[in-house]
Amino acid sequence: MRDWLSSRSGWPPLVRSIARKWLDEGIRDRCITRDLAWGVPVPKPGFEKKVFYVWFDAPIAYIAATQDWADADSARRDWRRWWFGASDVRYLQFLGKDNVPFHAVSFPCTLLGSREPWKSVDIIKGVNWLTYEGGKFSTSGRRGVFLDQALDLLPADRWRWWLTAHAPESADSDFSFSRFAADVDHDLADTFGNFVQRVLSFIVSRYDGVVADGGAPGPEEARLMEEIAGLTRELRDQHEALALRKTADAVRAIWKAANLYLVSRAPWTLIKSDPAEAGLVLRIAVNLIGVCARAAWAIIPNAADKALASIGEREEIPAFPSANDLTCIPAGRRIDPPGLLFGKLGPEWAEAQRARFAGEKEPARA
Repeated sequence: MRDWLSSRSGWPPLVRSIARKWLDEGIRDRCITRDLAWGVPVPKPGFEKKVFYVWFDAPIAYIAATQDWADADSARRDWRRWWFGASDVRYLQFLGKDNVPFHAVSFPCTLLGSREPWKSVDIIKGVNWLTYEGGKFSTSGRRGVFLDQALDLLPADRWRWWLTAHAPESADSDFSFSRFAADVDHDLADTFGNFVQRVLSFIVSRYDGVVADGGAPGPEEARLMEEIAGLTRELRDQHEALALRKTADAVRAIWKAANLYLVSRAPWTLIKSDPAEAGLVLRIAVNLIGVCARAAWAIIPNAADKALASIGEREEIPAFPSANDLTCIPAGRRIDPPGLLFGKLGPEWAEAQRARFAGEKEPARA
């Protein structure tokens, strides 16, 4: 196990320290059965009322689930190439820190002990805890907002953005409705959504919804292209480093650059003195919508898809953004504004939700 662990690279310090702690304390026998009414039954006489402990069973089910997926289309799918002697597979896991020991020690012990060439995890991305309004989430105590409730409140994109931008990578992170509303209003409504809305509504009102012709790129566009090239490289680096918060930061930086270009070039003023130059700026701005949406697609896919579709870019999986995207949409293309991508929530909404979920707590017990 020590040799295997030392052969892993790219693990966060949190994960490596948990794994080493378990090894330093000594590998001990641990129960793999439980006396529960639910779970996978233990196929052994005398164990009829016992089930496997979920963290012994669940990692094995990762393999079993892949086999089940492959069996549904066995002519085109082979589960073994993912798991058995799979030298060309890069295998990552994303976990909360309380589940790290089972994936960093227990299950690797199972695989190594089999003496068979099972694919073991390459990188475990473990994170700390997300807390709720200053305390722990509690299912039994009905403390917190949980997935089904969250999706009843708002579409998934807002939750995905906030949880990525505030991932508890180096320390615990606290959720509050007021912080959530302020953050998504600023990032999604004011920065990304407002940029899309401003550009496309102006093209509809002044160009009949058609991307304008005319103008030649100048020094400002050259600087923008250089900046976007650097920002998209940074974005790729953070994706590959599995850095959740820094990935959101890199997306936000691209959105900010797009807004600064639009404000500095001010096509609503240019159109009075130099219509051709205004057309160029808006053409670049339409392409910037594509860059902004592609940059964010991995985090907010639904809104990004809407933004891309509005400028005639319909892709099942959008390509990674680059500075070359600033010239890919030609003059003459008709755009179709998507409407309001993100309405603002505001502090009143946040306070109403805080009060609502505070009211769902169970009464205190004597």
